[in-house]
Amino acid sequence: AAQATNTGSSVVTSSQSFTPIRPHSTSPVTPSPQLKSPDSDPLSPTPALLKKFKNARNLTAEEKKVYQELRRQSHITAEQRRRGSIKNGFDHLQSLVINPSQFPSGKISKATILEKTIDHIHQQHNERDAREKRLN
Repeated sequence: AAQATNTGSSVVTSSQSFTPIRPHSTSPVTPSPQLKSPDSDPLSPTPALLKKFKNARNLTAEEKKVYQELRRQSHITAEQRRRGSIKNGFDHLQSLVINPSQFPSGKISKATILEKTIDHIHQQHNERDAREKRLN
C-alpha cells in the first residue's frame, strides 16, 4: 500500500520518486548533466554558468529552461540583497536618530524614520551654524 505524504509543493506516495516543483513553474526543471557544478546546487546562478549560457547560441529546450530558471533565481537573489540593504539602512538610521522611549511599541514606519532623520540633519546644521557664529 502506498502512503501519501504532503511535501508542501506536491503530494508524493511512497512508491513515487519526489521531484520538487519550483514556484511559478508548471513542471520540474532538471538541468542536463553537463551543466551541473560538483560543489553547488545545479541551479545556483553562478556567473560562470550564466556566461556559458550567454555565449551559447543553440540551446536545447531543456537548457533554455535551465537558463531561464537561473536568471529568475539570480533576479530573486539580487532583489533580496537589495531589500536587505534597504532594511539595514533604515535600521541603522533608526538606531542613530530615534529615541526608543518615544515609540514604546517599537513599530516605527519608514516615513517616520526619514522625517526624524531630516529633523536630525537640520538640527545638526543649526548647531554647526550657531558654533560658527559664536567663533566669529
